[in-house]
Amino acid sequence: MAKQEKVDGPDATLMEVPIYLLESQETKANVVENMDKQQKNGDDTDAILMEVPTYFMTHDESIADVLERLNTWRTKGLRTGEPAARGNQNPPQAPVEGVAMPVNPARLTDAEVRASLSQMAQAITMQAQAMTAQVNRQNVQRENPLVRNMADRLRDFTRMNPPIFTGAKTSEDPQEFIEELHKILVAMGATDIEKAELSSYQLKDVAQTWCKMWQDSRVLGEVTVTWELFKTAFLERFFPREMKEAKVEEFINLKQGSMTVREYSLKFVKLSRYATSLVSNTRDEMSRFLTRIAEDHEEECRAAMLHDNMDLSRLMVHVQQVEESRKRK
Repeated sequence: MAKQEKVDGPDATLMEVPIYLLESQETKANVVENMDKQQKNGDDTDAILMEVPTYFMTHDESIADVLERLNTWRTKGLRTGEPAARGNQNPPQAPVEGVAMPVNPARLTDAEVRASLSQMAQAITMQAQAMTAQVNRQNVQRENPLVRNMADRLRDFTRMNPPIFTGAKTSEDPQEFIEELHKILVAMGATDIEKAELSSYQLKDVAQTWCKMWQDSRVLGEVTVTWELFKTAFLERFFPREMKEAKVEEFINLKQGSMTVREYSLKFVKLSRYATSLVSNTRDEMSRFLTRIAEDHEEECRAAMLHDNMDLSRLMVHVQQVEESRKRK
């Protein structure tokens, strides 16, 4: 059978799947691999097999006739000692003397064989597309690890029990919420963008609704949400200037009164964060603390301020000791 020029077009692509797949048990991968090898090596015996699909497309010969001719060539090759397959192929076994090899045993029609070949081609195409899609997904994950990293960050963040803010309770302190969050985020080594995103997960109820609307407005304006932007917007909404001024006023008027030294100390520290300009250094901080305690404690503790290593924490402990000593007398 003389070689014919290959035909372009859909049918030529379809017939790239060799007909002898219908008789052999080898895999599609082996067929394609061996086809390439045989064409490169110029093997005449198997080259004939490679030309069967093209020959069929350019001649009026039926598929049954082609299959019969194919079996004849295979048998002839085996009897003359020529290899019927190369490489990793698993060729059909040589026929036993007196036993005829089956030709188109299923008696498929031309249309049925064409349909089988079409299904093979579609299966190969779908498998190639699936492999390409998998590779693309892996490449996207390697190029954009942010999604995976953010999930890991969120898991680590929630394990540290960060505070929650609802914006619906009068007992909530927005400034304290921000400061506690920031401590955790700094300890995690989070970036400015991660800080803003992780913080939003701790907003519930009213605060969550506000955050969603605020984030949407940032997206429309194509503005990257950083920690500073989030903190400023959050405090402006839930801790406006009027509330901050009220806290400063409360700190200025703070006195020990009927509170114990411990209770007074805790409230002094809590309110001092709103009036940092009034306690800008250690000396001012200790002086204001002593000015508002009971007079009998103040006189006894003023001398302690003169020690070089004295700070507010040590001074508070000293005043508590003085108070307890007086109670025992």
